[in-house]
Amino acid sequence: EAGPDEMKTILGWLFNFRELTVYLPENKYVAWTRNIKDVLVAGKTSHAELDTLIGRMVHVGFVISQIYYFMSRLRDLMWRSRNRRTIKLTDQTRKDFELMLFFLEKAKEGMS
Repeated sequence: EAGPDEMKTILGWLFNFRELTVYLPENKYVAWTRNIKDVLVAGKTSHAELDTLIGRMVHVGFVISQIYYFMSRLRDLMWRSRNRRTIKLTDQTRKDFELMLFFLEKAKEGMS
């Protein structure tokens, strides 16, 4: 059978063409959530790790554009960490990371 696919992965997103929804694949959700939780538990992070986390959140922003409004403190933290080995999280950046976990959960559930 050479029919159209209902589900297809495109640029790291799982598209369901029957439901017209977009999902973050489970493997990305698990890895990215674990990474953010590890940073929250440690209470500090490095420039390279922040760069990776922000890049992942930009990827989520392709589908959930509201995420960009909450990334300015994380970008500022990354900028301040560029000449340091590690940098401590502030209370506000901690809350921003918790909000990123919420956005990841929404992306995993699917967006229409």
